[in-house]
Amino acid sequence: MEEIRLSHKPNCKLHGITKTDRDARKSEDLLKRDFAAEKLLEKCVMDITEIPT
Repeated sequence: MEEIRLSHKPNCKLHGITKTDRDARKSEDLLKRDFAAEKLLEKCVMDITEIPT
């Protein structure tokens, strides 16, 4: 984009609802970023950080 002199400016600002708790204990990375599984439903993960409660 720089070569042809184009720029991208987002039209909206991001308003994330997740706030970092700096005093919270960090979770252990049990999967070590290996999401491959030999059997169905052997490794199930999800991210619920953006679900308001």
